[in-house]
Amino acid sequence: MIFTTASAYLGPGIGGGILAATLGIIIAILAGLIGIIWFPLKKLYKKIQDKKKKRKKLINHFLSILISIFLYEVYIRGNFFESFKIILSRTFLLIKLIKSNKKDEIKEKILFHFIKSIFLSSFKIFLLLIFITIFIFFLNFVSNTFINFVLSLLGFLELILLIFIYKIIRRKIATL
Repeated sequence: MIFTTASAYLGPGIGGGILAATLGIIIAILAGLIGIIWFPLKKLYKKIQDKKKKRKKLINHFLSILISIFLYEVYIRGNFFESFKIILSRTFLLIKLIKSNKKDEIKEKILFHFIKSIFLSSFKIFLLLIFITIFIFFLNFVSNTFINFVLSLLGFLELILLIFIYKIIRRKIATL
C-alpha cells in the first residue's frame, strides 16, 4: 500500500515550536556574531580610552612641574613676603598714627605716605595673582583637566611637594 496523501493534523503547537526554534537559531547566530565582534571592539575602545587617560595624567604631571617652578620663581622675584610685611607694618603704624595726639597737618603728610605704600604693595600682590591665574588658565588650554587636577587634594599635595623639591634643587645649584 502506497499512500499519496497524509491525513495528519498539525496544530498550533507544532507551528509555534517551529517558529520558536527558528527564532532561537537566528538569535543564537546574532548573539555569536555580537560576541565575536562587539566585545573585542569594546575592549579595544577601553584600551584607547585608558591610553588617553594615562596621557592626560602624564600631561597634568608635567604641567604641575611647570606651574610649581613658575610659582616659586614668581614668589621669589615678586617679593610676596616683603610686600605682606610692608602692608602689615604700615597698617599698624597707620593705626598708631591715627590714635596719636599729633597735629592734623603732620598726620595728613605721614598718612599719605603710609596709604601710598600700602596701596602699591597691595596692587603689586594683586597683579602677581592675576599673572598666576592667567598662567594657570593658559595651562588649562593645554590640558582641559589641569585645573581640576590642581584643585584636587592629590594635585595640591603634588604641587607643594614639587615646589619643595625645586627649592632644594635650586639651592644646590646656586651653591655650585
